[in-house]
Amino acid sequence: MKLKTLADVAVTATPVVKRLPESGGVYTLTNSGARYSIFVLHDPDTIQEGNVTSFAGTAAVIEALGGVEILPGKSSVISGVPWFHVVCATGETSTLVITAGAIGMESMQIATLGRAMTSVVVDLDANAAAQDLVAAPGAGHQLWVYGYELHANIAGTYQFLDSTPTNRTGIMPVGANGGMARDSAYPIFKCATNTKLQIKSVTCAADGVVTYRDVTL
Repeated sequence: MKLKTLADVAVTATPVVKRLPESGGVYTLTNSGARYSIFVLHDPDTIQEGNVTSFAGTAAVIEALGGVEILPGKSSVISGVPWFHVVCATGETSTLVITAGAIGMESMQIATLGRAMTSVVVDLDANAAAQDLVAAPGAGHQLWVYGYELHANIAGTYQFLDSTPTNRTGIMPVGANGGMARDSAYPIFKCATNTKLQIKSVTCAADGVVTYRDVTL
């Protein structure tokens, strides 16, 4: 089956909003340029849809805002979003090709390529009030979580928080010998500036892994 290609987007250092025809659909974003990277972002907690001008600047500035880099000739898949911002770094231009559906993974660039991702092992005690996973990153830094996988020994609940303390997820129930996993190209949640990433549990213990990024603001 031939995949439907939307109109190409001429990308410059002036950011624009691209709305998608199906907000719950899957789309492949391809940087058809030969020289410069394209950055995309859908993160309403950081930049609202209409606040386009904030998502601009050098590559370092754009990445710090959460921009996902698509290298020249590479692709990334997005899903379940009604719109996204797209931009090139200052003084650069390229072309974005948008295809409905997911092209074969052999041509895919992992959406987090070029970003400083780190994983931490979770060894969570039962009934832990606030167990540290990652130390506070320092002034002007935040911890952004992009994925996690947790497995329980008995039925119970988990919840992520930072050391302010503020809950960063809801209470997540899990069955005996069950588990949960989530992975995203965009931050699932963000800790407050210069705070620890923590997790708490009720009844169950857990093993797993959390993937995060130390972001300079």
